[in-house]
Amino acid sequence: MKFDYIIIGAGSAGCVLANRLSEDQNNKVAVFEAGGPSDIWKVKMPLALLYTMHDPKYNWKYYSEPEPHLNNRRLFCPRGKMIGGCSAHNGMVFVRGNRNDYERWENFGLKSWSYEKILPYFKKIETWSGGENQYRGSFGLLPVDQSKNDNPLFDAFLGAASEAGHKINPDMNGEQQEGFGMFDTTIHNGERASVAKYYLNSVKSRKNLSIFSNSFVEKII
Repeated sequence: MKFDYIIIGAGSAGCVLANRLSEDQNNKVAVFEAGGPSDIWKVKMPLALLYTMHDPKYNWKYYSEPEPHLNNRRLFCPRGKMIGGCSAHNGMVFVRGNRNDYERWENFGLKSWSYEKILPYFKKIETWSGGENQYRGSFGLLPVDQSKNDNPLFDAFLGAASEAGHKINPDMNGEQQEGFGMFDTTIHNGERASVAKYYLNSVKSRKNLSIFSNSFVEKII
């Protein structure tokens, strides 16, 4: 078998890259993933994330080096080991990078990473439940829904924040991210909206795209 592009790791970035590269029918694209498929109930059901988070079949279960300022504790660093990577077992909270970070990078000389250059790609990713505006997209592959949990505790929390003088932010991924408000989630119609489902599974029938799961790459020649 010969391929024009070989992607090692079908995580969040790998799934997107496979989708984009295989849009061109002249590109033969292969994706290798050490873990297995993620089209299972433990991934689809949002609350079941604790199953995959602690199962070495789905999680690499990395730990940090001993942290001297934390009494030498080693911190748990879960990383997805399946199609979709961490998008298939994370907490499903959708948070963009802060505008100030990108502007700081631009000031360091990374002009192509300015917020104004990145914003169109943020919008391209998503279909936001709140509708398109200057900062949000509505034609992307990934559904992003604003949390609508009707809970009196949330109302009390936001009310207390407002009384204390803090700003209530109606969109934590909009113009700015400071303040108190409801976060966005990658949960759609009651199921996890993983990158695997919306970027890779939706195009896996393309004849120029080959996906190899349970395939651990040991060496690049």
